[in-house]
Amino acid sequence: MLGLAITTMEDKKIQKYELGYLLAKEEDIQIVMKHLADHGAEIGIKGDLVHIALSYPIKKHDKAHFGWIRFTMPAENAPTLTNALRLDKQIIRTLLIAEPFEKQNRPESESRSKARKAPIEQAPTKEMSNEALEEQLATLQG
Repeated sequence: MLGLAITTMEDKKIQKYELGYLLAKEEDIQIVMKHLADHGAEIGIKGDLVHIALSYPIKKHDKAHFGWIRFTMPAENAPTLTNALRLDKQIIRTLLIAEPFEKQNRPESESRSKARKAPIEQAPTKEMSNEALEEQLATLQG
């Protein structure tokens, strides 16, 4: 008997993402939205498209429409979404980033916290002439 694993939507790890994109035409936003829908993304916040001049030509374009979208999606779909967006000829460039994990508040050990708060002691310095300094360096070198 084959042991098949059945995964439900509850079993999948849902991750928060932000997608930045450059489009040649304003109406190409529908293509981006279709790719997101095809990969199970649930749209959260969508930024306005802004027409910008590019610093350097990208795929022979010197101007583009820049936008961003925040959404959630199963983490396992991220590589295929990235690939689909990269291969689409109507999309100039995309950048998909995952929301960073939140730091957990862990109590620090007393020794670590004391070490961080302790002031650094510096050795007292005294002024030396160049000749005295060179002499001291010569004795240290051998």
